[in-house]
Amino acid sequence: MTDDGGMLESAEQIQPIFLKVVTAMAMVDGKLKFSEIDGINAVFERHAGRPLKQWEIDEIALSDHVDDVPLPAYLAGLAGRLGDKIKDELILAALHIAGADELDIKETALLTEMAAALNISEERLQALVG
Repeated sequence: MTDDGGMLESAEQIQPIFLKVVTAMAMVDGKLKFSEIDGINAVFERHAGRPLKQWEIDEIALSDHVDDVPLPAYLAGLAGRLGDKIKDELILAALHIAGADELDIKETALLTEMAAALNISEERLQALVG
């Protein structure tokens, strides 16, 4: 990622953000399921134009997924550098992963926290989820 403070728009800049978001959503219930790994791969391929490599999948499965910064704080720090379309895509990617199993309270809470961190209104979030 660049550190020039400009907008984050290129696939190379956005890929790590998408991976953090979808991995956090997959792991919010404490366990990573095969269906969620398939979902992460599908979301990544849609945005990156290539499937995840095996070492990337292994890294996701073994990772703490948020490093030392909680996901909402991480996203809040980037919100001003992300366009509305990318913010929507992040929420939709997380929702796709959450839908790999049954959407539960923890996943709903994380979606709400992500939307708040990204300055997405409740109305917009409902439109994306609905």
